Amino acid sequence: MQINNDSLMNVAKDINIPEEFLNDVFKDLSFVNDEIIKLSLLLADSNEANNAFSKLNDLLCKDDPKGYKIFYCYLLAISESKKEYEKLGIDESIFFNTMKAFSRFLNESKEMYHEYRFDRSWWTYRQTSLRLFGFGEFEFEIVIEQPNLISVHIPTGSSLDVKELFKEKKQFEKLMKKMYPNLLIEGYVMSSWLLSPQIKEILPKESKIYQFAKQFDIVNTYQENDILRWVYHIPNEDVDYSSLEEKTMIQRFIKIKLLNKEPILGGVGYLKER
Repeated sequence: MQINNDSLMNVAKDINIPEEFLNDVFKDLSFVNDEIIKLSLLLADSNEANNAFSKLNDLLCKDDPKGYKIFYCYLLAISESKKEYEKLGIDESIFFNTMKAFSRFLNESKEMYHEYRFDRSWWTYRQTSLRLFGFGEFEFEIVIEQPNLISVHIPTGSSLDVKELFKEKKQFEKLMKKMYPNLLIEGYVMSSWLLSPQIKEILPKESKIYQFAKQFDIVNTYQENDILRWVYHIPNEDVDYSSLEEKTMIQRFIKIKLLNKEPILGGVGYLKER
């Protein structure tokens, strides 16, 4: 199979992939063969994406710690997804709001590790397979196992604006009527440290996180093992908890919990009707 790498490069630039990382991705493409291309294109197929990623991960990721090879595969998938968006008549802004997750994840890795790494390949086939859609501040995912249940995600840097949440929810529902006219959405669920009952207790009622969490009925909790990534933007490895910053009320609270070896809980909640 012939691939137009110039076209892939343009797709990457359109979604703001950092040039430094992109140059490294295209340095060595000797691993690319017909099998890799076929599996990469399947990352854009909602029925096959999970399995395709698993195979690509086994083939490519063990000797590629910065994720250059799997990222190239995702560029093929993004290009294929774009064709599907165009075929379905989905607004271009939704495509770019969805695919900007790739540049966001790379920039987050730069902040955490002081170098670019593509460390979210296990997640991003949701974007390329038209299962997850971004609208600006929030993302909405069709849960394959329960297609009537929609999972809400909060990208890093979201304003947590409640009005925007419900506005984008309506935009998502409009898109679903276009794509799946017979789909009956039964609810919206979110799992996040932002729904932590522990954290809600310490926040003033006027805070954005408190007001956002109030929109959900909490039905369960879980131990949040990635809290350092979400709150401090640092990896979980070899952390001296006593050196953690205390710039915010939440950081101070989490630091005390970690020093006392107490679990940090995340919350699982269903979005209330409005």
